[in-house]
Amino acid sequence: MSKKFLYFSLVYFILCCVNFSYEKFNTIDSSGIKESEITLILKSDLPFNPLRLQTVFLKDVPEDVRYVRCHISFENSVSDENFVKEHETFYPLIKQDGLQSFFNMNFFWMFNQKTLGMLESMDNTETIKFMNELPEEVEITISYDRSLSPYYELLKVDYDENSGERFASVFCDLPNGKIRLNETEHSNKYAIVFIHGVQGGQLKSVLSNFSTPPYGWRNYDRKNYWSVFYDGSLLKDFPDLSMDDFDFYEYQYDSYFDTSSGYGQKLALLLEKSGILDEYEKTILISHSMGTVVARFALNEFIPERGVYVGDEVDRLMLIGGLLEGSFFSNLSDPMVLHSKSMAVSGVADYQYDFNFENISVLYKLLNAAFDYRKLLFSPESIVDIFQTITDFYFGMPIIAGGLFSSFSDIPFMGGQLVLFPGMASLRYTDEPFLESLSANLLSGDESFIRNKELHELNSNDRFKEKEIIFSSHILNENAFLSGLNTFSILAGGLLSSQNTSAEDDESWYITGSIYPELNIPLIKFMVQRALCKIISDFAKRIGEEKHSGNDGFVTLWSQEMGSQNDPELKIVKFTDMDHAQVKETRIVTEKVFEEMAEFLKE
Repeated sequence: MSKKFLYFSLVYFILCCVNFSYEKFNTIDSSGIKESEITLILKSDLPFNPLRLQTVFLKDVPEDVRYVRCHISFENSVSDENFVKEHETFYPLIKQDGLQSFFNMNFFWMFNQKTLGMLESMDNTETIKFMNELPEEVEITISYDRSLSPYYELLKVDYDENSGERFASVFCDLPNGKIRLNETEHSNKYAIVFIHGVQGGQLKSVLSNFSTPPYGWRNYDRKNYWSVFYDGSLLKDFPDLSMDDFDFYEYQYDSYFDTSSGYGQKLALLLEKSGILDEYEKTILISHSMGTVVARFALNEFIPERGVYVGDEVDRLMLIGGLLEGSFFSNLSDPMVLHSKSMAVSGVADYQYDFNFENISVLYKLLNAAFDYRKLLFSPESIVDIFQTITDFYFGMPIIAGGLFSSFSDIPFMGGQLVLFPGMASLRYTDEPFLESLSANLLSGDESFIRNKELHELNSNDRFKEKEIIFSSHILNENAFLSGLNTFSILAGGLLSSQNTSAEDDESWYITGSIYPELNIPLIKFMVQRALCKIISDFAKRIGEEKHSGNDGFVTLWSQEMGSQNDPELKIVKFTDMDHAQVKETRIVTEKVFEEMAEFLKE
């Protein structure tokens, strides 16, 4: 372990009207990992409460430290029996060029169901009195946890068409760089390289993508990501082609700690270093979600040794459910980030919304939904209501909402959605008028959003649009899908899911990405995507930007089809009523991808 983990850099709070004192500072050893730990006592003239966000600035954080472990405990107060007094959690570190690293600590977890039940019986005056009697002193113990660095790996996948089995091994990675292809490693004419999308943002999801199994894939989700494409029957209408004509590769990257352009640069280097660009008659890239952006950056990467761009050597790029103009979801934490950056300059390190009854009512409804989410998930209407409450919460209190969404798991199922590690940050939206309208419609009125200039420049200057085929989808009527579901169908879906689970799920190397297993039930995932589709649509209509309302439950149709370019020459294959996950999994789409590929190979 690096020597830089033997010390914990100076931690300081810049907090208005707060006195703090350092306690014991030492180095401890936990599970073989050197950690540094420090304890802070914060005393404030304002009570700590769920409407408050606390920014903690850290100086000289080692580059590979991505999150901190926090133990938070409150000192005595008048109402200490009516709220949660101790909390163990993790917070992601946000690193900005030219500024100290920081994390934002929220206090949503202070209120449990007992607290909410008590608040329900209070009138406005009693509620404000209760909030003002919450503690004004908190003890926080902060430590570094394990280090994480981005990785870039090219897997070679051997596919047995008779058995349907696949075996993967890391063929070429960075910075190591294994040997180039030799004659025994490429027996076929064509190469297909798959590029996956962004991975989940909850801490357990992050860590699962850094597991080191005795297989090429980092976890079971990665193994299954492209499984439907390994199917010889997809070529049944093309007798001159078989799966034996292809060698298969998968680009595996962490998706968190580098930018889309950074992952694209590394993919370009791997394609060149491995020899794939030299050894095959044709090379085809198939990408999904964030992978579409990564792949396009790779194609536009110049190779000095060859005097050409990677796209000159790649023959086709399939873009499925692409974030070609980014996703405004990635912008929703911007008010929080920009506010924290301004605090580093202004010397004010906390933020709190007013103790008015309207704000407390929205908070109360949100927390109730969080505590009851397991029950509410079995009602399509309730799922929509949950997301509508979250939307109202965001428009009313965007800075606090950003703290919630970018935490890992302080509130059930809501955290880990918008953690602005570099990968997610590089997927911000490109449309400036949309972001300006969004800013103008936030109730607090002084927030702004960060436009994705790098992606906009890629779209304007992409040299290889003629080699790209876009596969887009949007939901025509999300309400019709939701109204057709009921509790029985959801329970049946959960039963079928458990019966069809592969035994490989239980292998020791597989770490599930979610700490909320109900969200993995197929029909619940289906409903959540449809509910998100409705929310995205309502979001756009609410700010008067209806051209951004069509979406697949994650990405707007405008983004999928590179709407800023208004280019009639773009080749777009349109589908409807498939969400962001389904568009990659559905047979009609995979057949169309192979059809486009086969037609091209006949030329």
